[in-house]
Amino acid sequence: MEVAKRNYGVDVSSYQDTNVANYSGAKFAIVKVSEGLDYRNPKAPAQVNSANANGMMVSGYHYAHFSANRSQAVLEGNYAVSFAKQAGIVPGSYLACDYEEGSGNSTTQDYSASADAILAFMDTVASAGYKPLLYSGKEILTKRVDVKKVTDKYGTCLWIASYEYKSGIRLG
Repeated sequence: MEVAKRNYGVDVSSYQDTNVANYSGAKFAIVKVSEGLDYRNPKAPAQVNSANANGMMVSGYHYAHFSANRSQAVLEGNYAVSFAKQAGIVPGSYLACDYEEGSGNSTTQDYSASADAILAFMDTVASAGYKPLLYSGKEILTKRVDVKKVTDKYGTCLWIASYEYKSGIRLG
């Protein structure tokens, strides 16, 4: 399962509709499955079913709260895997770590320790049979995480945030 270059896909969470077919032309859907250790997207199973019914490749993501804590990252990795399976995202699919600042996650920890925690999450996901990805913005990936340590282990595994701007205002 691979995403072809320049294919259009959608990132959906509980803020979006359960019918991912509403995103005309999308070839894949990345569904938020969980966050921290106490949130599961209630729409994830329906979003996964909708994507599957419309012939889209389906993957998932987990919004991290583990900062630079390896043991917490393993717990969150297991939590994400558990709900990804319950939501219908099958092993062999991508399962990303969404590593951002805020909502209980701090990206201002040690550069190397952040990468170690991210790798602990990704290792947990990989050992469950999923293809791990790291999702974040350019600022965090270039200044707060030893990305080379992550890509040395998992190769092409980065999903970098990109938002549409109009007249200097972020639209996404």
